[in-house]
Order: sequence, then structure tokens, then C-alpha cells
Amino acid sequence: MKCKICQKSFFIKRKIKDLLAVQKYFICDDCYNKYKIKLGYNILPLENHNLIIYSLFEEEYIFKGDPFIIEYSELFNYVLESNSNAYVICEKNVHITKYKIEMFSILSKLVNSDIILVCNAFTT
Repeated sequence: MKCKICQKSFFIKRKIKDLLAVQKYFICDDCYNKYKIKLGYNILPLENHNLIIYSLFEEEYIFKGDPFIIEYSELFNYVLESNSNAYVICEKNVHITKYKIEMFSILSKLVNSDIILVCNAFTT
């Protein structure tokens, strides 16, 4: 397989019982260790509700295609299952400014619930 970050070829060791199982890997072990996943959880108060931010990484990375799509989709599914009545938004990298907080506050009034933001990285 070919790593989606560094473009190097890599191989996955398999056992006999896993030989016919379909396995999807998008990144090599070196890149997986270099770009460590550290889940972040932040709550920003809005006027009536909260802006809840889940992020995969502490710092912003720019990837071609999203090689961490499996981890990202698992986080998104967890958020959907645990917060069924909230409004969920997905973004790659999020930088929060005062203007964006005002926009999220207006959006929370419109949907009348908390807003959950799932992203790769969150910075202020």
C-alpha cells in the first residue's frame, strides 16, 4: 500500500486468520507515530447554548486527502450517537475568532440547541 502522507510504500503483516479479511490502511507506521492523535474536547459558551468542539489533533496539519478518515468518522459517529438532539458540523481545521463565535451564537438561536463541531484541529 502507499502512505497518503509521505507517499512511501508500506506493507502490513498479516496472520493466517486475517489473510482474507479486508483491511484498509491509509498511512504508514512512521507517519502514524509522527502525527499522534490526541482527542480534544472544548466547550465555548454562546448566548443561549454551547459550542462543543471535538478535535483529533492538538496542532494543525495539512494532508492531501484526509488519511485519518477512519478515525475521523469514528469520532463523528460517537458524537452523533451521544448527542442526538444537537446540531453537528464537520470541518477540517478550525480557527475560532470573535466573528465566528457570533455566527455560531446566531446559529444556535436558529436551531435552538447546542452546536457540536467535529474537526481535525482546533485553534483560537
